[in-house]
Amino acid sequence: MSRPDWIVIGSGVIGLSAAWALAQAGQRVAVVEAGRIGEGTSPKAAGMLLPEVESVHHPELAPMARESLAMYPSWVKTLEELTGQDVGYGPIGCLALSEEASFAKTWPGLAQVPFADLSRVQSGLSSDLAGCYLPEGAQVDPPRLMAALAAACRTVGVSLRENAPVTEIRRVADRWLGITAGGERLVGGHYLLATGAWTANLTPELDVDLGIFPVKGQMAELTAPHDALGAILFGPGVYLSQKNDGRVLLGATSERVGFDLTVSEEAVADLVRRASRLLAAVADWTIQRTWAGLRPGRDGLPVIEAISQNALAAVGHYRNGILLAPLTASRLTELAEQIA
Repeated sequence: MSRPDWIVIGSGVIGLSAAWALAQAGQRVAVVEAGRIGEGTSPKAAGMLLPEVESVHHPELAPMARESLAMYPSWVKTLEELTGQDVGYGPIGCLALSEEASFAKTWPGLAQVPFADLSRVQSGLSSDLAGCYLPEGAQVDPPRLMAALAAACRTVGVSLRENAPVTEIRRVADRWLGITAGGERLVGGHYLLATGAWTANLTPELDVDLGIFPVKGQMAELTAPHDALGAILFGPGVYLSQKNDGRVLLGATSERVGFDLTVSEEAVADLVRRASRLLAAVADWTIQRTWAGLRPGRDGLPVIEAISQNALAAVGHYRNGILLAPLTASRLTELAEQIA
């Protein structure tokens, strides 16, 4: 590829979604990734698309979350038709659960419903629970989504370069002149920073602090009966989500421990205990594997804006990168036209 119009730094769900959108808009795009393409934090997520859940504790995010969810059906249809890959997308409800005495505190603003209504959605719930059913929501399978996004990028001519960590950003005044990635100097017309939690490490190079910090999330995959869950179960400090192939994802811790990716037996055991208080059967399910990912935390809304004359940033999506991917990609293409 001759000099690209855009160099996207980072190949998580935000970086690949944006690269695909920019290429569809006629731009020549290259993606550089410190590790393997699409194999960072994004495929380690649960893939829950639940604006109503996020709105309870982060009301400022609600408009973005709802708008992006509304974009998902057509976005996924285009992606699957282009690549021939199923990303495991589908509508699904969520039970917001807590102990009866703490429901209002755990889920402020939500209307508690009779336990019988909860049991119609999910059998086997612990009888001391209170909750409500949130019908608006969907889910995707993150590893499949990331594989499809990488395939879509290749199909529309995006250059994907992996094992190329950025070690230098060359600037003059308010303009980026190029980057050094994987030991090679690369020059583009414009640049997009989509480096997730690792944005914190680039702060000295950026000469601006975007307020990003890593938040570790430990998770597990459980073996369960294929139709074990009638909805996503969301309780205090824990959730359960069953994918189309029957896998149940159990998550997730929320830890400010830097870039540590170790998994502890104690943390996973605590998640199992919490989940078992919602649904006793969980204690009998087998743990197949465990892992940890690093969410890009930020106090406030994600940064989706210009950070120089010819550079944009899309970072700080915390646990909503997959949910907000279609909307973020759309906004970035609009911003790209403004700084062209």
